[in-house]
Amino acid sequence: MKTEKQTHNNHDSNSTDNIAADKLLRSAAKDVAAHEARMREIILTLKKAAEGDTDLSIVGERKLRSIAAHFDISTKNKETNTIAAELADKLLDDISRTEPGLCSTLSVVAPPERIQTWKQLDLLPVSSSFEVSSALKQTSDESLNDWQKKMNTTFRLGAAFLLNCTAGSSLATDCLCGTAEHTTTKVYLESLHADTVNIALYEHIPTLAAAVCNATQNKRFTAMANEAGATGIQVYEIRSSDKPSTDTIDKVSRLATTNGVGLALETGAIDVLLADTQKVLPKIASVAAFNKTVIVTTNKSSHLAGAEFIGTGNEVQTLAENIVTRAIESFKNRRDVKRTLPGKDVTAQVGFSLDTIDRHYGCLDRIASALIDGKIKGIVSLFGSTPTDADSTQHLAVLINILLENNILIFANGYPAFSLATQGFCSSKAREKCGEMLQLFLNTNMPPVWHFGECTDNAQPLATFREVAKYAGHKMKDLPFAAVIPEWSEAEGLGATLAFRVSGFDTYHCTPPSLQQSKNIQDFLYNGTQDQLGSSMHVAPNPNDLAEMIISDFNNARSELCWR
Repeated sequence: MKTEKQTHNNHDSNSTDNIAADKLLRSAAKDVAAHEARMREIILTLKKAAEGDTDLSIVGERKLRSIAAHFDISTKNKETNTIAAELADKLLDDISRTEPGLCSTLSVVAPPERIQTWKQLDLLPVSSSFEVSSALKQTSDESLNDWQKKMNTTFRLGAAFLLNCTAGSSLATDCLCGTAEHTTTKVYLESLHADTVNIALYEHIPTLAAAVCNATQNKRFTAMANEAGATGIQVYEIRSSDKPSTDTIDKVSRLATTNGVGLALETGAIDVLLADTQKVLPKIASVAAFNKTVIVTTNKSSHLAGAEFIGTGNEVQTLAENIVTRAIESFKNRRDVKRTLPGKDVTAQVGFSLDTIDRHYGCLDRIASALIDGKIKGIVSLFGSTPTDADSTQHLAVLINILLENNILIFANGYPAFSLATQGFCSSKAREKCGEMLQLFLNTNMPPVWHFGECTDNAQPLATFREVAKYAGHKMKDLPFAAVIPEWSEAEGLGATLAFRVSGFDTYHCTPPSLQQSKNIQDFLYNGTQDQLGSSMHVAPNPNDLAEMIISDFNNARSELCWR
């Protein structure tokens, strides 16, 4: 029989466990809901393009027809727009499903082994909308004191994040905009200033660009900028060619080509992105939203969600003045946004994806073979949000250098990808930082860090891991694969972290989650899913220690597989 003191201690423990579980569950639900909203807009844009309700055309026809086959959509003798409309409907249905059962999107992107595991563990998501609603209901039910149920629901949200928030948006984006291009880009970040109102002209109409440049020289606007706390107004140019335009070259600073716009936005220094011809890809819009950069367009019929429309009925000069005014307002509203300026120009290879890697190597069997014979000891997927302290960039460099020296290949997304790009890791010249075996695999033309894009979209890295595992003949959870999220996040990034966990990946962090001293929640989060999902969580504040953890775990995985 329990004493009064034991009963009181158990009550306190349960209360602490439920508070910590509620916090994680709400954070995961919020992240999934935010990504679902953006993804829904992308799919709706695909449908509008298919139905002719926008000036946007469907660029990725080849990808569309390939994806349609996986969704059992007949393509024979069908027009592209008809196929696109049918695919959009299926993707939209998967977002809002209310009845359990295997949805089309999940069967396309998740290995059969994972789907079967999720079924057995009751982690198979119905849809992102359904899972978010269910999660919020649990956190609002004061009578529900079952922290284990709440943690299971949290991991279901990880599967939902993979299902709708990354896979669905990635498929729709590839069909609408075409797949990424693997290219080398140079971004002239040295020209960016932290204390000026910064306007980037993205594939702009020359007459409007010239009018914007002239407006920035107007004393009225320079006075407004000074009143807002800026030292002036600067205009930058983003174009499809690395050759600057001739019409505004004396007033505009060169910033990037179109394939480097993500790196430019990741600095947080752009106040307004003027995209007059609307070549803003959904991922770019997400980066802009994260950094509170305002996307402005003058094309009402073709702009993507999130862009602010400034009317077309006005004269060019009036439009230009409205754009400059909006940029000054944005500067004032973005005082809390960190502006990360490396003070140097950056050359990086970008545009890595399952398709571009497959095209480069001819077949992903070459990567699987390199993994088996030891040229690649393992592969790490690196992602996360903006670091919280000044030492984080240096710690990240230390971690990556150790992993590369030990022949570990890096896939990178989001802010860590930006940070490594600015430090030269995404250039083929960084091959010299690698161990001898990894250098042999990379040859002379590939970087050791593969830049998979902005934000925490993990669809492409996970798709690549899935195909490599298929060629290697093993489950992903048994291979030397891992996810590294240096700064634990309970906001942007938690859904992606959970998606890797439910996919069987161990995750590694330099900062631990805040769990209100709940040992049960900590034990579950760290090791509670090892037996069922094949994944666990590891934390080490020191980057050297974290690297050694990863290397040791990769060596153990290789030993279990009888790989050298």
